[in-house]
Amino acid sequence: MKKNTRKKCNAREERFVQEYLIDLDPHRAAIDSGYSKTIAKSKAFQWVAGGGRSTKPYLFEAIQVAMDERSKRTEITQDMVVRELAAIGFADMADFVTINESGMIQANPLNTLEEGKSRIIRKVREKRVIKSTAEGDQILDATYEFELCDKVKSLELLGKHLKMFTDKVEFPDKDGNPQNLTCFPPEPKTMEEWEEMVKAQRKREQTAKENNG
Repeated sequence: MKKNTRKKCNAREERFVQEYLIDLDPHRAAIDSGYSKTIAKSKAFQWVAGGGRSTKPYLFEAIQVAMDERSKRTEITQDMVVRELAAIGFADMADFVTINESGMIQANPLNTLEEGKSRIIRKVREKRVIKSTAEGDQILDATYEFELCDKVKSLELLGKHLKMFTDKVEFPDKDGNPQNLTCFPPEPKTMEEWEEMVKAQRKREQTAKENNG
């Protein structure tokens, strides 16, 4: 019988796996697992790199196993996540509010929405300025806010899952003839690249939010 020689995680690496599952932040997970800040910044992101590029493939495999086990425990599947993102990404505000002829906005009752659509609502808020008089309370002003979850972010995540956001780049083959290759956005290899990716993502989200008013 062939002996299993696959390397196993030590205690600190096992702790890293559990910490990483909390928020998928390898830098924080490494520090909270007892690694130095230098190791956390220069090495941790390489441990969780996909595509066979992990510098600790046995640790990467342990993370995947832990994720699969968590998925089974919570009964959350990829299809469920994709459907939820699709519901947010293709939501129509007209399904949630009604505007009458005078311009007054009114939220549709939750019991009139299709099943599951109430989860798309991010915020419902009404501000009133009320003046109390002898005849009773009088509403002087009212501001109504209704907001759905971020459509742009949801569509972006869907696009990444479906590998829609790719670039066609022309490279010559060995005979010098042009060929089109599909290039996916590169995964960051260092903590610095990861931080720059996060900053760029936040900037895109802020720009999208400003463009949407």
